[in-house]
Amino acid sequence: MKSFILALLPGLEEETSEFFDKISSQVLNLLDRLSGTVSPSFFFQNIWLVMLTTPIARGTSLNYLARRLPRLNADEDITEVVGKDIGLMIRAFAAALEDENLLVRRGALDLLLQSLRVDSTAVRKAQVEDRVILMRAATGVVLRRDLSLNRRLYTWLLGSDEKSEHQIEYLKTHVLDLVYSTLKSEMFAPSGEYSESRPFKIFISLLDKWEIGAAISQVLVYDAFKAIKNLIDHPSDGGEDVTMTASTLYEAIEPHILWKQLLTVTFSEITGDRNDIEVRVPKV
Repeated sequence: MKSFILALLPGLEEETSEFFDKISSQVLNLLDRLSGTVSPSFFFQNIWLVMLTTPIARGTSLNYLARRLPRLNADEDITEVVGKDIGLMIRAFAAALEDENLLVRRGALDLLLQSLRVDSTAVRKAQVEDRVILMRAATGVVLRRDLSLNRRLYTWLLGSDEKSEHQIEYLKTHVLDLVYSTLKSEMFAPSGEYSESRPFKIFISLLDKWEIGAAISQVLVYDAFKAIKNLIDHPSDGGEDVTMTASTLYEAIEPHILWKQLLTVTFSEITGDRNDIEVRVPKV
């Protein structure tokens, strides 16, 4: 099955070719017949395997998904179409989001917006580990410093509403806890796959979008500097990069947010009750 799909997918590659429409319609018809023969869920499972194991075929796989993966609302369940192995699908999207090809990353973000929103049933049903994998890969695109990628990511994190207050509400309801836990876990327990400074650089980049930066700073700034201190106290080969990133983060954070969190933690240590204390620091 996987080999047959790999043999057909190149027909969806050259979208700018004058023969693309004719060739793609024939390829799509063959793939549709194959999907109908074996069941859509089993067919999509093989698409996810192709995306995971064959980087060169990710672009054409996304071209197929853009034409056949249904557009779903938040309350619609994509598992009825793609099967119950949401973890495999999420890992396939994560692989595409971390691909070196800009067009592949852009296509993956477009599909997240189309069929796998953060508030979707599929994401909410996914295992915590799978949700972290997806968020880690998605937020990592900001390190590419590409405006088209950032714009798509911001829309995925903030929702489609254009009003800032509604975007912030969407972020706090559906996204903030997952972003916080994803970045915090990577700050305190760096993965060997990435540099130690990666989560801090993502944090700094997210500050550029104030609707995201203001909310995430409130919950993450203290943990970020605590994690930096731990890394500096136990230096590794990337220690110099961490120190430079820490300096950049300190300059990027609003001072009143940083000092408010430090004072809150200080008073909570004195009183032994962090939940009932809120320090108000006047803005200067």
